[in-house]
Amino acid sequence: METPTLFSDLETAKTVDNPSPTVGDDVTFTVTVTNKGNSLAPNAFVIDKLPGGLQYVSGNPSTGTYDPGTGRWSVADLAVGSTETLKIVAKVLTTDPDSTTNKISGSGSDNPDPTPCPPDCGSNSIVVLTPSPAPLPPAPQTAAKQPLAKTGADEAPIYACAGALLIAFGAAATRLAGSRRRRV
Repeated sequence: METPTLFSDLETAKTVDNPSPTVGDDVTFTVTVTNKGNSLAPNAFVIDKLPGGLQYVSGNPSTGTYDPGTGRWSVADLAVGSTETLKIVAKVLTTDPDSTTNKISGSGSDNPDPTPCPPDCGSNSIVVLTPSPAPLPPAPQTAAKQPLAKTGADEAPIYACAGALLIAFGAAATRLAGSRRRRV
């Protein structure tokens, strides 16, 4: 009887809670890894480094540790048929889809994998965000301009000035008329 070849076949997948965020929003990626092989996957790991358009906020693995600098999630030993989960919260910094496409770039363990990642990370390992620009802040509110209220005190200098001009013109007109009569 032939001894079966033992192997770990790690299957990875990724989802996001909001594929159409606004710049400045936080999004949560959920990464899963499942051992589909016939043997324990000792020292299993997944590589999931955030791209430049996303800023790491927090990471919460169901088991093991996550290093946001390298993107390495050290799962430890993964039993046959078991699944572990990593949640990564990130802030969206740009609308550039090349800078916000997040993908699992590697996984493995100390056992051989018939479908290693890379190159076979699978289409379930890529999440493309379609961010929209942050809304413009509201325009500053300015007080509506109201016409100044008219008061008698404000109008007095205007009337006095107008009255003085009328008197002056009237006096000048009277002198002019008087001087014309004398010449006749």
